[in-house]
Amino acid sequence: MNQSLEMHKIREQYAVLTNYTYLNTAYHGMFSKELIAYQQELSLRLHDQTSFFIEQRDEFLADVKKTVASFLHADSQHTFLLPNFSFGFNSFLDALPQESTFLVLDEDYPSITTAIEQRGFLNQKVSIQSGFEQQIIEQCLQNRPDYFCFSMVQYITGVKMNPDFIKTLKSQFPDLCIVVDATQYLGVEEFRFRESGIDIIIASCYKWLHAGDGCAVMAIQPKMSTLLQHKITKKTDDLKQIFEPGHIDLVTTGVLQRAIENHDSQGIQTIGDHIKKLSFHLKNQLLEREWIPKWLEDREHSNIFNISGDQELYDHLRSKGIITSLRGSGIRVSCAHYNNTNDIDRLLECLDLYYA
Repeated sequence: MNQSLEMHKIREQYAVLTNYTYLNTAYHGMFSKELIAYQQELSLRLHDQTSFFIEQRDEFLADVKKTVASFLHADSQHTFLLPNFSFGFNSFLDALPQESTFLVLDEDYPSITTAIEQRGFLNQKVSIQSGFEQQIIEQCLQNRPDYFCFSMVQYITGVKMNPDFIKTLKSQFPDLCIVVDATQYLGVEEFRFRESGIDIIIASCYKWLHAGDGCAVMAIQPKMSTLLQHKITKKTDDLKQIFEPGHIDLVTTGVLQRAIENHDSQGIQTIGDHIKKLSFHLKNQLLEREWIPKWLEDREHSNIFNISGDQELYDHLRSKGIITSLRGSGIRVSCAHYNNTNDIDRLLECLDLYYA
């Protein structure tokens, strides 16, 4: 199918794009017309069939997990359905012995750093700057933390952890449990959990999978699942008792499954290539104007950028119909599969006029 025709079909699923340049998926992904219709269909099944639908819960959820695990390249028996990242991560922390030690990234997502600090765990921080990967290795050599917890993509700056570095780190420190928040990553490009070097991955799915609120996924490597059962203070033979207590929302998880199927039908490689092309174009333009740090030039970056700016610039862009976020000391913009080069060029044009 013609690529421009395909892009037109994608964009017409999101009414906001008719009147706005939406570069704010890092804040919240948009919900498509198709998913709204499917959400209503599932809700009607609950209304019309009631317990007849609910009685199929186990089979229904097993099918959702199969879809999620296939997308992650993980094992379905070690895949969990959650309401959000924080629930999964907090449940994980609450099950660990108090003497557990952590390594984190400074200014990472508060749901990681604050959650660890509030529980009184001993932790060390690495600042995100040029060469920070070497600092991670040095911290691991000096302090031998039990857990390294971080966001695959930093929510403020868009700095992305190098996937090859993760594999190297795991190879060098096999006893280090690597826990990754993939909320700002999952759905942007192909990801193979089994081969990643990551032990535990957790992600809310309302951003780059565009699956709406209230749904998240978690996957644990089989070996780490066994180790956790021996380490955790809440003794159980089934980690579902920790990560999936109580009833799971059938409508929300059903919508998540359909969102993943939509990604699969479009092709995660195609989606990834499109987003990478937009991000490469935007990155080069921002570097040329010196609006992002020079040290980002030689490393693979994500599809999220933070441009120097304040409330005034944010309001100016909003007045021009360009939707962004204020994050850290600047304006955060992000490229999604429904964006195109016109969106990027419109942003740059407005920024050039503002700073002229």
